Amino acid sequence: MPRQLIKWLDSLDLAYSVRNVRRDIANGFIVAEILSRYYPKEITIYSFDNGLKKDKRKDNWEQIAKILQKKEFELVPLTYEAIYNQAPDVALDFTIKLYEHITKKKLKLEQRPKQAATEPEVPSYAKTTANTLAKDRELVRIVDVNEKQKKTVQLINEHNDKLRQEK
Repeated sequence: MPRQLIKWLDSLDLAYSVRNVRRDIANGFIVAEILSRYYPKEITIYSFDNGLKKDKRKDNWEQIAKILQKKEFELVPLTYEAIYNQAPDVALDFTIKLYEHITKKKLKLEQRPKQAATEPEVPSYAKTTANTLAKDRELVRIVDVNEKQKKTVQLINEHNDKLRQEK
């Protein structure tokens, strides 16, 4: 991790120190805490869970993505899924981009970590399954059984199409 980035994170006086970026920001709590330092009126740290369960991590990152979108920082689901599944180099790349976006400073690195030209590759064990999609909280909220079934079938078909395209 670049020294300038370490100094920045230490200066924020976070609840937990960040030494292993891949592990430490996986659940999104530290990122939420960073954002609460810069945007205290727009983010409440109490709405984030410091848990390790996948659904908690996903919920945290969905909230973070919404906040960052308001701040003109694009965070696509594939990226934050790779972060909360601890894919190599994605968390560090994200943290560097976040630093540069928030502070409006460029990191001066001799060897900057390689930026992925496309979306990061999520390991096969961490990819979303059709079962996970069917349990999505947006689907659970639908009261009408027929509507819920239609949306579930649509999601599963889209998921299967995506899997076929990847092969």
